[in-house]
Amino acid sequence: MNRLLEFFKTFLKKRLLLLILLGTTGVVLSVIFGSFLIKSLTKPKRLADSLVTASQELSIVVPDGAYNKVRSFQIRRISSSEFNPSLASIFVSNVYNVAPSDGINEFAMTPITIRYRLPSNLYLGDEYANVSIAYVPNPKEPIYRVYGGAYVQMDQAGAYIEAQVFHTSMIGLIAHVPEKQKVGLQLISEKAKSIEPVLLLIPDIDRNFLGSITPGSAQQINFWAELFPNRTMMYYEYPIVATKSKAYMDSFTAFSRMNAINSYLFYEASRLAAELLRLSNLEFDIVAHGIGGIIARLAVEKYPQVKNVRKIVLVSTPSGGTNIVNPVYFGSFFYEKPSETVAKNFGTEKSVVDAAKTHILFYLESLGPIYREIIQSGVAINLLEKPRKEIGYLTVMGDRPPMSINFSGTLLEKFYPELASGDGIVTKEAVQIEGVELFVVPGSFFDCYLSPQFQSKIKDFLRYEIPKITEYRRDSYPERSPQAQVTEKITTKTSQPQQERQVVNIPTKYTNASLATIKERISASDVLNLYQIGSSVVYHRPNALYIGQNKFFTGEVKYVHSVGGKLGFISGSKAFLYDGASIKELGLIYQPERCLDILISETGMYALTKVDKINLLKWNNKWELLKQFDGEYAKFLDGNEPFALTNLEVYRITGNNVQLVMRASDIGLKERSIDLTCFYELGNFIFLGTRAYSLILYNKSDRTYKIVGEGWINPERIFSSKDWVIILGKSTIMFYDVKNMSFRSEIQRLEGEARGAALVGNNLYVLIDNRIDLLNLP
Repeated sequence: MNRLLEFFKTFLKKRLLLLILLGTTGVVLSVIFGSFLIKSLTKPKRLADSLVTASQELSIVVPDGAYNKVRSFQIRRISSSEFNPSLASIFVSNVYNVAPSDGINEFAMTPITIRYRLPSNLYLGDEYANVSIAYVPNPKEPIYRVYGGAYVQMDQAGAYIEAQVFHTSMIGLIAHVPEKQKVGLQLISEKAKSIEPVLLLIPDIDRNFLGSITPGSAQQINFWAELFPNRTMMYYEYPIVATKSKAYMDSFTAFSRMNAINSYLFYEASRLAAELLRLSNLEFDIVAHGIGGIIARLAVEKYPQVKNVRKIVLVSTPSGGTNIVNPVYFGSFFYEKPSETVAKNFGTEKSVVDAAKTHILFYLESLGPIYREIIQSGVAINLLEKPRKEIGYLTVMGDRPPMSINFSGTLLEKFYPELASGDGIVTKEAVQIEGVELFVVPGSFFDCYLSPQFQSKIKDFLRYEIPKITEYRRDSYPERSPQAQVTEKITTKTSQPQQERQVVNIPTKYTNASLATIKERISASDVLNLYQIGSSVVYHRPNALYIGQNKFFTGEVKYVHSVGGKLGFISGSKAFLYDGASIKELGLIYQPERCLDILISETGMYALTKVDKINLLKWNNKWELLKQFDGEYAKFLDGNEPFALTNLEVYRITGNNVQLVMRASDIGLKERSIDLTCFYELGNFIFLGTRAYSLILYNKSDRTYKIVGEGWINPERIFSSKDWVIILGKSTIMFYDVKNMSFRSEIQRLEGEARGAALVGNNLYVLIDNRIDLLNLP
């Protein structure tokens, strides 16, 4: 024991040796601990069924099933010296090299997601999509490519752009001219005095299909205008390769939730159908290319109320799907495979394999997530119905693949018949529709519509015969000219005295005017919606609810409805009810499958789902079926009491009872389908908004109706104060004077697109784009 004590005394006297030993030990421990810390920070995170690799700006999300084993990526920021100097001015962001951690570069079987945080100077607002994600295939060459189908989204950390891709490379952002995203019908040229149908073009990824021979020049020449010189020409604009704006994605998400179908092409078909209904006074002939033909077919076949399409020409439209967009085939046969080896194994030439690689990858990358919809048995393909008998159809395709590709007689023909007997995108089997003529012309998918044979055929098919005018005969009845401001009246049949009859005045002419004055404009870039509770306006912001600047609830909020003066919503797996003073937790609840909407109210907790029919469920510690409805979509309505609206019917909900209020068929518009969008009940009268840009006033007493506005108003929500019923459209406000029982002839146009509204007394709050307009009602 004494020897041990002596040893320690000697050791303590040698302080230098002690410090060296302690320092060395500390360094060793730091290195060991630091290596573990670095590994833990850079190790890919597992989130649900996805693996996430992330840097400060860039994230890669790999879903299960993308590869045959778990795979992560290394993200390394690179300098401009590492790629061709001419690309340095192209990218407006940091460029990253993204490579598999194991060094094996494979083509994903299902898309991985690239997410790039947008610098503040590149995010210009919800309606802008001026940024794309690009990659460099070969660092030595001055070439970059764009990942198609990207979209802008927002979370608590800010805006980001996301793309679903099958491979990685050197990745960065490129910017375009900053302008609001252009969508919908666009005018090419107008022939105002022409009586021939409007020629409507719907493109695929090939913008040359729109026919501009001299783009950007002072004198525009269009070959469609040369073919049809007497016609007004329009085209339908929708983002394919181009990035989708946040506003676009918000609208698409709401549509998908309402219809329980995640399909960009069906969404665009719905928008096209609405545009055609809006212009119901015009007749259209449609010429559509590729997936544009899928949009055209869905627009007329899913929406039979569209009555103003005369004929449709479908050029290389894959009605039966296409193998060109099958990522498993491309990854198995071509990606990162030596062309010489592929050619030898499949009995073809190296130049053919090189051309096929370029063609398939270009089309697959351009479409982005839309590939899922047009693959054989894809989502959009399965939505197609039989052709309309009253519409003339013609299908057209080319007779050869592009770039001298020909897989005929090789083993690859079994997987890619489109590159053997097809035109590069479709085969005869895929393009044919039962009972519809198929016309095959020289050329590939990208140029067959330029052939003289096609032009001759389409001119003949779309020939317009001027209607014969019957011989004039003198009428024996007197003629009357309507007065400009004569009002129409709806009278309730009743046994009451004449002076007590209810009469609603409806103007025959409307004017644009600012009936409600703007008191204030409030910045609201992060406000998702507005709700009225008592005398307060509730602002729904991401992960929070506010009254003014005061936050009264924190957490993710969804399925928000204001019914009976109380705000119901779900956060996480719990239901809440807010009465303006306090929040009441109602207990646990879960979202049912194929959910369209959920209502949390004092009456009860309800859900709408869509399988074959629309199901109304009530929560009693589990979901129980109350009622089944016919229809395509459904939602709960805000108001004084719970209502459920489908595109065909409106129901009042009271506890366990469901009462039919009215059917669209009650209105009795012959040969016209009515899809309901909103509903409001006031005494004996019902205000109905329809998908056909119409407002209808229905009298419950005598079951009569009147179309108040048609073709120009798009009612989204109807609500009232003591003095006014407000009909809010996306770009208009219409006013009904409750006291005088009359619609005002003034229509107030909004400077932007309305996303929500709340009415408190005489103050109308309208959420428009990124601001709130506070209006003072007259």
